[in-house]
Amino acid sequence: MKNITSKNKKKFAIILIAIFIIISAIVGVFIYQKYQRQKELDTYTTQITAYHDSFSNTDDRSEKIEILQNISKDFTTYSKTDTPLDEIIQQYNDEIDTMKSYFTSEYEKTISDNTLDNLEEITDKESINTAKSNLSVLSETITSETDTVCTEEEALTYTDSINTLITSYENRITAIEEQEKKEAEEKAKKEAEEKARQEEEARQAAQEAQQASSSGNYNNSSSPSGDSSSGGRYQTGSSWYEDENGRTEYKEYSDGSWTAQDDQGNSWSSDDLSEWLD
Repeated sequence: MKNITSKNKKKFAIILIAIFIIISAIVGVFIYQKYQRQKELDTYTTQITAYHDSFSNTDDRSEKIEILQNISKDFTTYSKTDTPLDEIIQQYNDEIDTMKSYFTSEYEKTISDNTLDNLEEITDKESINTAKSNLSVLSETITSETDTVCTEEEALTYTDSINTLITSYENRITAIEEQEKKEAEEKAKKEAEEKARQEEEARQAAQEAQQASSSGNYNNSSSPSGDSSSGGRYQTGSSWYEDENGRTEYKEYSDGSWTAQDDQGNSWSSDDLSEWLD
């Protein structure tokens, strides 16, 4: 009986030792896994933080794009591992979203800054063309950064909005140019009419002066000047005529021609009269 009890004690001790070893192994595995998990978390957190710092510390847009591309590639690679940690996945997503928002905020600000209010009241083509040019450049930028900054669907939303603005600006520029053409034509017409009116008034004045000279309603005095022996043209006399329109003075020359000038500063000659009568 005594031997049986002793054997049972040994068996019990062996069982206890085995249980202890198993528990220790389980605890050891758990601790190791926890250690490895924390090590992985620390490693990737440090890597993501480095990306964050590099992005924040540069003002070069192309460098920022490159950093975003690199962290996105790293995230894709990590997410395909056998057991990616949720915490690391979340850190990647948060950081990538922050970087993307930098660029999308820039897109939206450029669109806002180049959206012209009361477009139909703007007559400055230069300001419209400047806004149109800025939006065209932005559209090209968004297209080149698609899949890095935003999805194709998101990029299409931006470019559709931009194209709508550009079309409205082109239409407004066309309307302004048509109005400018119309105003230029009207101005040219008015100038031509005014010129024709002035010429007609001068022609009528010349005719009236000639008629007045024929009727004797003028003052005439001969005051020859110049050398007749030289054979050149010289003044042979002068006269003036006055009516309700004012005073007009005439000068006659040896070749039969004459000139006239009224007290309003208008002047003409016998050559002008010949052209008008023709």
